[in-house]
Amino acid sequence: GRRRELFVALLLGGIYLCALPTCTYGGKDLVAMLNSFGSTTPLLLVVFVEAVGVCWFYGVSRFCDDVELMIGKRPGLFWRTCWQYISPVFLFVILIFSLVDEDPLPPDLLSRPDWIYGLGYTLTMSSVWFIPAYALYKFVSLEGDPKERLKKMIVPEEFLPRSSSKNIRPTADLKTTPCRLPTDL
Repeated sequence: GRRRELFVALLLGGIYLCALPTCTYGGKDLVAMLNSFGSTTPLLLVVFVEAVGVCWFYGVSRFCDDVELMIGKRPGLFWRTCWQYISPVFLFVILIFSLVDEDPLPPDLLSRPDWIYGLGYTLTMSSVWFIPAYALYKFVSLEGDPKERLKKMIVPEEFLPRSSSKNIRPTADLKTTPCRLPTDL
């Protein structure tokens, strides 16, 4: 409809205006800064938090139940080991090395004012601040003492909404399946 075309026009106009500074004389430096601060570290942090959340808090066994429900076959020991141990450790090590990097900016930048690092780290935090902000919100909104709140935060909800798709082939009655802990491989 008409609103869709207007939305696409506004979206493309906004993207054009945001990309326009990269076509200027300092555009190469801007692209280098965006590449250094805006992609690697935030992406690694988000993926690490997701891996830890899915595999340790939600649980590998529950995740394997979901995969089995989707594809009809349970993942093997290799995948469960990778999801629970190998991937989070490798992601954590890579994240630490990316944070320890002496100078995240490439050496061929035209100028390196001190404020560019503050701008770069602000750019990094703009995409990852939602993770600790939501954790803090969840902690404050729950009832009980701090230990009980933390326990409620890391335990998945027992009732999760079901899909409304009619093409689901359930392999087992999930209401009678006991909840397994992540240590049960």
